[in-house]
Amino acid sequence: MDKLTLILINQLFEIERKLVTKQVNAVDRNFERVKHDLQESGIKVIDPTGEKYEDTRTDCQASIVGDLGKNMVITRTMKPIVISNGPNGMELVQRGTVIVEKA
Repeated sequence: MDKLTLILINQLFEIERKLVTKQVNAVDRNFERVKHDLQESGIKVIDPTGEKYEDTRTDCQASIVGDLGKNMVITRTMKPIVISNGPNGMELVQRGTVIVEKA
């Protein structure tokens, strides 16, 4: 098992413990730590909520609310965009799953 997996397991364990004991505000540090550790390992997790959406965008799979038109915006992210720094450079590992509406 690699070091990143162990770090993530430990952080998830600590987050779960804090949620069980109702220390909801205390988990922010753990989430930031997980994000930092992922970035240090060459993994970038992107939440595109609030970003402009165009149907030519290839990093997201969108569910459109209403009619597709100009000034579309991502209003909710179900799954984040995941990019990994692999041997061939930056690689899209997971397309984001998003909800899109007119701005």
